[in-house]
Amino acid sequence: MSDAKTRLGQLERYAGRNSRLYVKAIATYMSDEARRRVGSVFGVLRVESDPRTGDALAARIEDALVRGVAEAMKKPQSASGQEVVFESAVTKVNDSLYRLIEEGRLPLDLDKISGALLSQNGQDVIAAVWGRPAVLLCHPVPGKRTSVYDLLEEEPGTEDYESKDSRRGFSHLISGRIGRADKLFVATEDIRNAVGGDRFAAMLADNDPEPALAALRDVLTAGKSTVTVAMTVADAADEEAAAPGEAKAAAQRPSETQESIDRLLTTQSKTNDILSPSLLPSLAKGAAAAARGVGSGLAGLFKKKAEAPEGAAEEKPQPDQEAAASVSELPEPAAEAVPAASAADSGAGSGEETLMSLAEIDDLVKHEFEEGAADAPDEIGAEPAPTPEEPPKPAASAEPAAAPPAPAAQPAVAAKEKSRAFLARLKAGTVGLPDRLISGFNGLNPTSRGLLWAIMVLIIVFNYSVSVSAWQKRKEATAAAYDRAVMAIEQEIDSAEASLIYRDEERARRTLEEAQAATERLPDRQARQKDIKNQLLTKIAAKFEAVRRAIALGAPEIVASINTDASAPTLAKLAWSGSTVWCAAADGRIFKVALKDGSVSKAGDVPGGRAPGVFTMAGGNLLAGGDGGKLTIIPASGKPAEWPISLDNEAHIADAAVYSSRLYVLDPEHNRILRHDAADKAYGKPQYYLKDNTDVSKAVSLDIDGSVYVLLSDGPIVKLVKGLRNDFSAGQVDPPVAAAKKIRVAADSDYIYVLDSSPARVVVYDKKTGLLAAQYESNDLAGASDFLVDEKNRVLLAAVGNQLLRFALPEIK
Repeated sequence: MSDAKTRLGQLERYAGRNSRLYVKAIATYMSDEARRRVGSVFGVLRVESDPRTGDALAARIEDALVRGVAEAMKKPQSASGQEVVFESAVTKVNDSLYRLIEEGRLPLDLDKISGALLSQNGQDVIAAVWGRPAVLLCHPVPGKRTSVYDLLEEEPGTEDYESKDSRRGFSHLISGRIGRADKLFVATEDIRNAVGGDRFAAMLADNDPEPALAALRDVLTAGKSTVTVAMTVADAADEEAAAPGEAKAAAQRPSETQESIDRLLTTQSKTNDILSPSLLPSLAKGAAAAARGVGSGLAGLFKKKAEAPEGAAEEKPQPDQEAAASVSELPEPAAEAVPAASAADSGAGSGEETLMSLAEIDDLVKHEFEEGAADAPDEIGAEPAPTPEEPPKPAASAEPAAAPPAPAAQPAVAAKEKSRAFLARLKAGTVGLPDRLISGFNGLNPTSRGLLWAIMVLIIVFNYSVSVSAWQKRKEATAAAYDRAVMAIEQEIDSAEASLIYRDEERARRTLEEAQAATERLPDRQARQKDIKNQLLTKIAAKFEAVRRAIALGAPEIVASINTDASAPTLAKLAWSGSTVWCAAADGRIFKVALKDGSVSKAGDVPGGRAPGVFTMAGGNLLAGGDGGKLTIIPASGKPAEWPISLDNEAHIADAAVYSSRLYVLDPEHNRILRHDAADKAYGKPQYYLKDNTDVSKAVSLDIDGSVYVLLSDGPIVKLVKGLRNDFSAGQVDPPVAAAKKIRVAADSDYIYVLDSSPARVVVYDKKTGLLAAQYESNDLAGASDFLVDEKNRVLLAAVGNQLLRFALPEIK
């Protein structure tokens, strides 16, 4: 008997009038080991939501199912059967949905979600149900009307399984076995009324899953139905009978369940201990109600045997009989679903044909064959070989008989003699064999020769047909494997998109890398394969860009090009006050640029003939300098003035910022930050700001919004609060920041901006979480030394060479 395998067909149909109803046919890609444990895992989902929210929910369910199965399979082998693995996976889904919905990350109401998740491994089926979907079993009985059973139908007097608590999660588990002629129909709603009960049963009975769904789709379309539904049809077919045309023939074979199927066995195994109590607070009560209300279960395999003759030996119970006895305490099936007892059951011995399970039929055929083989002759029509007579005794002789050979040598000698005899016969039989064949053929009459030629042609045609069939099967298997691989890649891309929705960039990146590697391994010999491969790579590249959160800046506007009679300066630092931008050149010259018209004027010089270490705004005035213990303060209108500052002569200022009238100076050469309080037209003695062992020796810039943010040259950001390092870290960037130059923060902004020169970009982080928010990229930023951000007007200003450039700043998505 060949093994059974699961065949699936899925269909989604949307009605345009009902845009707030989302349906989805759940499909998961499992590893080979997972398919061996749990078979095919699929289902349906119905939720009142917009399509984007529904897609996010479906992606989370599929992802949680795959991860739940993988985690459950890590348990000991003895405790990792289909039921345990599937229930653990359902627990993972429930926990994931609880965090997703109850914490408000998706605007959904748990009471408005319904669906079913199923694990089918051949004929073994386990299902978890949420709400009131349609879970129907189509059971064709040879020579009788096909029956359709509702596996979720409540019995009279039982508690309604759709209570408020039970509808809030995949909680109600049902399990059992289906026959090889049965079909399992799972949908977000019962469409029998729209299609017609008899017509619905006939469609499922006469087709395999795909044509059955095609017929249902045609009926719904022809009727102009407004049904919005997702549905799946599954069955268990023989490995050798997977072709669509053999489904009807398979339906006529005796089923292992026969007419005894009323409902699948309801199970409560491990439910109270395994499923999430946080999502299902009244699970024990709901599971008990499900065990009473879902159905009466399988009453055992329907096996009737003729009454044995009186005095016959008692037969040993078969495994199927033991399985039937184990469920004998279940409630009896409905009267109309159970066939009347035969005369064999009543002991009448009427001689009617009895129904047996396939396992019993196999055992019977095997037993008859073995007994018959023992008595069969070697050749058809040959007489049994006579029993050898006893050899005559040798005559008595006076001479002593020769000693017999040693017993150990007798078998070897006999074997050699047999080999020589066989080779001699073979040689004699092959001498002149072609001539004898030709002569024998020519000696036949014309009719015999024609028959022989016909037989030879038939043999050749048959061998050719077998070869073509085998080649076709290999071709179909290769195509099916290719389609599965493409489906798995598409599912990984969808999983990465779901991870992006929840800001899990690391998982999204890993998933996309796996999808890209799998896509590269796809064959591309045919034009169709090349197109599919290119489409997948294009989609993966787009998702990678989404993970990188890269935003291309448009062409910049040149605000000003600073040129002097001596030479064009190289701008090194920028400061901003109202409609004026202050620019410090590398040689110490300071320029003032009006943003309205781009006019440029020289504002002064700083001592030392190099770019000032301090270049920041202080109360509407520019504060520049630092060398030699002197600062130059330049008001917006008026003459520059010098302010003294107490600085260590060894201080090497990399950057500075003013906050709340205090000047903070970054000195990475001495691994310190100094703070100066403001005095009358001066800054007082320095105080050491760092109060722990924070290392700022590789720092290149700092800025303040109440907390001090220090940028290190290779990209990390250190956040300091009252001199102590805060638990803050910048998120991962692709590619990583390698040559950071400047950091900008503002008290009224939610973001941190960092200028990186390799590659040329401005990286934006979320100030609260540290996660990457955006990457503003432009080749025109190459060589930029400093930048300013105006969030209100969505403008980015950058100093590049002797020019001040202005970029339009797109919104962060």
